[in-house]
Formats: sequence, structure tokens, C-alpha cells
Amino acid sequence: MKIMISFCMLLLFTLNSFGQIIFEKGYLIDNNNHRIDCLIKNNDWKDNPKEFEYKLTEGASSAKGDLSTVKEFGITGYSKFVKADVKMDASPMEASDLSKQREPEWVQEQLFLKVLVEGKATLYYFENGTMNRYFYSFSDSTIKQLIYKEYYANNDEIATNFKFREQLWTEVRYATIGTNVIEQLNYRKTDLEKYFKKYNEFEGSITIDYKIKKTTKWLHIKVSPGINYSTFSVANMDDIYQNTKFESKIGLRLGLETECILPFNKNKWGILFEPCYQNFKSTGDNPIGFKEIRFQSIEFPIGLRHYFFLNPKLSLFINGMFIPFLSLDFQSKMGYYDIRSRNSFAYGGGISTKKLSAEVRFYTTRDMFDDYISLRNNYHRSSVIFGYKIF
Repeated sequence: MKIMISFCMLLLFTLNSFGQIIFEKGYLIDNNNHRIDCLIKNNDWKDNPKEFEYKLTEGASSAKGDLSTVKEFGITGYSKFVKADVKMDASPMEASDLSKQREPEWVQEQLFLKVLVEGKATLYYFENGTMNRYFYSFSDSTIKQLIYKEYYANNDEIATNFKFREQLWTEVRYATIGTNVIEQLNYRKTDLEKYFKKYNEFEGSITIDYKIKKTTKWLHIKVSPGINYSTFSVANMDDIYQNTKFESKIGLRLGLETECILPFNKNKWGILFEPCYQNFKSTGDNPIGFKEIRFQSIEFPIGLRHYFFLNPKLSLFINGMFIPFLSLDFQSKMGYYDIRSRNSFAYGGGISTKKLSAEVRFYTTRDMFDDYISLRNNYHRSSVIFGYKIF
């Protein structure tokens, strides 16, 4: 147990010693139209940034660029952002907060817009939390928002303003397009990127596509065997002589972990689901108390993992998991008492290569006797888990 705690503390210290995002070749253009080639810290932003970090050379100290000093910046072969003063619809997008107004609720904003497709017609993107907006410019025209808005109409029914289709038909229409194509366009990246590339192709314009080519597999499946170290004690509020401390035990566990890598922030985040078989069998040290406990089940933890990349082949990670009370139980009992456990949590960290991983995980105390008011227990578990990626 002491070795596990020491390993975990060492791991947390090590995490603070490494940077997980690297500086990559890029450029910035300042307010005086001076282009500066530099190295930019690639955060693979989910939300559009208001500032960014850069270095003039590899060994130089870092500096910050923001909306007050930079009009454009980009990471070579990856992304490009331009500063723009735009009118943006600030209408809420959550169903519970939709307004009853059909027209956009304009606010004036200065933003770094992400360039998705660049050519005679250019498509831009902005995201902040649950809000996402698309913008466009035609030749050297002013950048304007493509309007799409859901709102509450009569009888509180959700209606949609598809103004963006009219905008495209009026200003960004190529020769062979029909109204049926416009009417089927959705307000999403895949549809709009395809449309703008098609327009530029018909206009003979050179198109630059800033869509990131993802090479990392988004789904991982891993076999995760390991060992559990478990301690257990129980108190009977109606009969203190039944209070029992059970012998600590080491037991086997076997899991099948599925991890879904989230498509932002340089693949540093993953959602986990790990069905896992575990068991704990022990005897009590109180001769007049409870004699034996048998706890055997398949649990279904779900959680979130965060990676710290040391190099392309090696990473550290931490994760937190929720373990719901729903499980497959195999006649778990303590004496004549059935075991019905409640929800609990787990947290841990480890090291991972392309195929192999090792993790130390700790579990919070969980109530094992939800059906019995008089029983109180302390059940503690920690695990050493090994993983082998099969997909």
C-alpha cells in the first residue's frame, strides 16, 4: 500500500515537470502588417482563443499574442486564425433558453475567427462553449455571419430561421447549383466546407482547406488485468459485539476498457468505459462477529482520462471514474446479509506506450449494505492495473 501511495505522489510530481503541448512552426502578423515567423504553442483549441503563446526561436522565452496586438496567426499545415470585427448573433442555443424572437440578437465583437476554407469565398468558424457560428467573406468583402437560429414560435414550438441558405443563394452561388441543393444544406462544418470548396472550384479559385487531417485512432480497446488490495470492516449499530474487521486481501481483477478520444486539444482527453470483474473474499477476526464476506461482481465504471505526452510513443495519464450501483452480482453476501452496494468513485494515474500501460487506481469508500439501516461498513480498495491495447 505504501508503495502505491509513493508511486502516485511521484507520478503527480512528474506530471508537473513535463509540458504536454509543443511549440510548432507558424507565424503571426501584427497590427502594422509585419509578418513574424515563429513557433506557436499548439493547444488544438476547442473554443476559439483570445490569446496564444509563441516563441521567436526554440530556446527563446515565450511571449503572448492577443487581439490587441495581432491581426492574424497560424500554425503551418494545421490552422489559421484572423482577427475580425463582426456582428454576431448572441441568441442562446440551448433548448431551455431559446428566445421567442426570429431575428438574430446582434452584438459587436472582436474575435479570432478560425479559417476553414479559404479562396474567392472564405468560410470561418467561431465556437465558445455551446455556441457555434459560421462566418463568410466573398472576395474582399466584409466578414459576415451566416445566420441560423432556433427560436420559440407560437405555442412554444421550436422553429428555425434558415437565413444562411438565402445568403449563400444570393452571394455565394455557382453556375450549376439548384435550389434543391441549397435547401438541403445543414448548418454544420461538413456541409458548409463542401459547399465553399465547390464554389471556389467552379470559380477557378485556388482553395486552401484548413481541415485538420486526424491520424490518431479515436477508439481504443484494451484488456486490463490487475490486482486489488482490499480492506473491510463492518459495524452493527444494534449489536456492537458483531463489529468485525476482516482480513485484508489481494485479489485478481479483469477489465475490458473502451476509450473514445475526444477530437480537440491534441487528443489529450478520452472518455472511458471499463466493464470489470472483481472479487473480495475474507474472514473476520471477531470470534462472535461476522465470520465471512464474499463480494463478487462485474462493475461498469465510466470516466474521463487526461494525457500528458512526453514524446510520440510515451505518455503519462490521470483519470477519474464514476462506478454506478448497477452491476452484475454473483451472490455477494456477509453471513446471511446480502450485499447491495451504492455508487462510488475512483481516481488514478499511470504510464502508457503505444500498446502497453500500467496504472495505480484508488477507490472511495462505498456503502455495501444499502438495504440494512443498522449496518455500517468501511470498504477500501486500491488496484495495480496493466493494459494491453488490442485495437
